Amino acid sequence: MKRSGSFGVGTAGVRRLMQRRVKSATSRRRFLLGTGSAMLALPLLECFAGKQSVAGTPSGPKRLVILSLGHSMDVEGGYDHDHLDPIHDAGQITAMSPILEPLAPHMGKLSFLRDLDNLVAMSLSSNGHNGSGRTVLSYTPHQAAGFGSDGSLLGDQDGYSIGQVHQDPPSMFTTGPSIHYELASRLGVAPLTLRVGGDHGEHARDFYASTDSQGSTIIQRDPCEPDPAKAFDTLFGSVADPGQQLSARDRLRAKRGSVLDSVLSDFNRVMGEVGSTDRQRLERHADHLRQVEASINQVARIVCDNPALNLPSNIPDNLTDGNGRFDDIITGAHFDLISTALACQATPLTHLHFSNIQVNKFPFLNGGVDLFESGDEAINWHAAVHHDDGDTPEFAARRLTVMTWYAQLLADLIERLENVPEGDGTLMDNTLIVWISSLRYSSHSTQNLPVVLAGTLGGSLTGGRFHRFEDHGSGGTVGDLWTSIGNIMLMDDLSNGWDGAPMRSFGHDKGSFRDGRSFNNGPLPGLLVGT
Repeated sequence: MKRSGSFGVGTAGVRRLMQRRVKSATSRRRFLLGTGSAMLALPLLECFAGKQSVAGTPSGPKRLVILSLGHSMDVEGGYDHDHLDPIHDAGQITAMSPILEPLAPHMGKLSFLRDLDNLVAMSLSSNGHNGSGRTVLSYTPHQAAGFGSDGSLLGDQDGYSIGQVHQDPPSMFTTGPSIHYELASRLGVAPLTLRVGGDHGEHARDFYASTDSQGSTIIQRDPCEPDPAKAFDTLFGSVADPGQQLSARDRLRAKRGSVLDSVLSDFNRVMGEVGSTDRQRLERHADHLRQVEASINQVARIVCDNPALNLPSNIPDNLTDGNGRFDDIITGAHFDLISTALACQATPLTHLHFSNIQVNKFPFLNGGVDLFESGDEAINWHAAVHHDDGDTPEFAARRLTVMTWYAQLLADLIERLENVPEGDGTLMDNTLIVWISSLRYSSHSTQNLPVVLAGTLGGSLTGGRFHRFEDHGSGGTVGDLWTSIGNIMLMDDLSNGWDGAPMRSFGHDKGSFRDGRSFNNGPLPGLLVGT
């Protein structure tokens, strides 16, 4: 089977895209280059008068990182908001919550989203983790779901259960790709999909489109790569003669090629098709592109001169242990890989799934002693997040310790990306991180999912904001979130996003939920500057 999406669009693809836009002259143009989706914007020319881009669009390549969890963020029980929601005034975040306290130094880069529900998961029969995990990134019902005459979901039909994802091969997978695979297909790249923990089987969330032997489109599950070393070899593997001993940097450059060398002939062709005023602007822009490439090469010298993954000496041999005693070490290695991959433009899309949700031990949070134990339903991690242990102060404190650690991981990744220079800023300036869990409350609830966005993408988003969407279709949905993210990531592409034809919806958007709410309402209002 062949996965959709491949690294790089190539010079021919760039030429076709540029010729299409020169002829139509309907929008400000950006062309997609190389492995990392490096977007090089043409200046606003007279022939594009009246076509304005969204304010604050970054000038560098844009990256998306998704960090997904699989458990609730409920410390006290009930509808506990005090431990998660940051303190805010008129939409401005003024202080972090107890769970988000590690993010305080980065408060100005954060967007906290409230009132986002996974209505698709709420429409399906499931054990709680299956339906929520499988739909949080795809927002698509599985094939056994029934539909009313208006397209509304009726739930599982004909005795099928969403639990059949356990079968090998699974008989009932989601009917659409996950958001990062959807974006990868549109951008012509391959995402980096990783996990910390064992195979996520029943609560899988990485799905991609491929073709079967008859040429029909089918949806497959990506088990994700738990081994950062193997993922590194895949990203920076040789594309040349296997007999050549190329460095990792040379292999990467063989994939990506020189930005300007790929497009200068086409750029010059455009120069001959515009007026004198536009030619002067393009000449100034060409000088700017030289500076951009120089800044990219500066990053390459610092980070990508000879990319290597320096694994810690204490990384375990078993990277899929469900006990998660080394999740901190494994996560650190994955973060090193992610920062290198983004900086070297090996991929613009990454998903890291924390797939252990049952018997995690977290000894690294408890002086080397297991914080939770297995075999005792009163004190294992899965029981704790569902409050089966009760709401005693002792177990509330343990839950808070772990949930705060996951927030600390987001803070650690932000700091890593801020330490990588890119152009006049840092890698973080051109990266958006989505931190999300498939559950919110201890009762397997997929209402009001915990969602934090980190990064402003050069000013495209306003940081330090608390967003409520209770009036967006009587409450926003996960579909609305990914529709917004899709537009954010695609608006520089020639045919997608708010600078072209918007992505109207992502995932299930037929009919309405049983309470009359729409499954999909479109992009979340006010999330991007100028919208």
